[in-house]
Amino acid sequence: MVRRGASAKELLARAQARGYEPGLHREEDSTRDSTKYVKKTLKDQNWALGRYKKWVEAVARDPEKQRNDGTIDVYHATAVPSLVQDAPPPNLATIKDFLRFHIAISQGRIDEEGRITADSVNTFAEWFFAGWARVTGNTVDEDDRKAVYD
Repeated sequence: MVRRGASAKELLARAQARGYEPGLHREEDSTRDSTKYVKKTLKDQNWALGRYKKWVEAVARDPEKQRNDGTIDVYHATAVPSLVQDAPPPNLATIKDFLRFHIAISQGRIDEEGRITADSVNTFAEWFFAGWARVTGNTVDEDDRKAVYD
């Protein structure tokens, strides 16, 4: 016997019997609250940002290279943004160098040689970009983000 799916009218009646009222929360649902995060999302973003802090610490090597503009001198040539409120986002070269660092120290589970997959790198990059925006209030340039996925 083939099971007949419930009609739209039947589904609405079932939902209303369980307290659903169409449009009741429309005004509340129309407001965006960018300060609410799922715990796992925060954990993943914080992990990516923590790895960035360690990378900056490892690459900068010298705490006296801190600048007043929220960046750090790296190799006396490149300025790497610190993770502070209103810090400018890192440029593309900095992002790619950081992601290469992440790839080099990560252990993949699928690849026979233990490398992480491109999907894993892209997911990590998304955590980093979202975490950066959350903590500093500044977003990484959209073209720079797209260039990471190529």
